[in-house]
Amino acid sequence: MPQLEIVRKGYLPFEKMKVEISGQHYLLTGGKKQQIYLPEGESVVKLQLQGWYKSNKVLITGTSQMIIIKPFVADIFYIVALILGICFFYFDYLGLPFRIFLGTVVLIHIATIFYFTFFKSERYFSCLVV
Repeated sequence: MPQLEIVRKGYLPFEKMKVEISGQHYLLTGGKKQQIYLPEGESVVKLQLQGWYKSNKVLITGTSQMIIIKPFVADIFYIVALILGICFFYFDYLGLPFRIFLGTVVLIHIATIFYFTFFKSERYFSCLVV
C-alpha cells in the first residue's frame, strides 16, 4: 500500500482537519502530522477543512508522498488577539478610553475566532497524490 504523510501546520490546537480516503476518516489538529496508507490504486485524497478554513485562505501543497496544509490567516488572527489581550492587561497607564477600545477589539477577535471555528460549515478540497 502507498503511504502518504499529511502535515497540518499551524498553532491553533482546536482547529480540526478531517481527511477522507476511501470512506475512512482521519482527524488532525494543529501542528500534527499523520501517516496514512492509501488503498491500492487510490490517488485522490479528499480533505474536509473545518472552521476558519471556510472563509480564509489555505495553502495546500502536494509532493509525491506528502500534503502540507498551512492556514495563514487563522493563526495570524489568533496571535494578534493574543498580543492585544496582553496589551490590555499590562498597559493600564495608557488611559481608560484606550483600554476600552483595546478591550472591545480583543472581544471582537475572540468572538470571531469562536464563530468561525465552531459555527461555520465545512469546505471540501480534493488533492491528487502523484
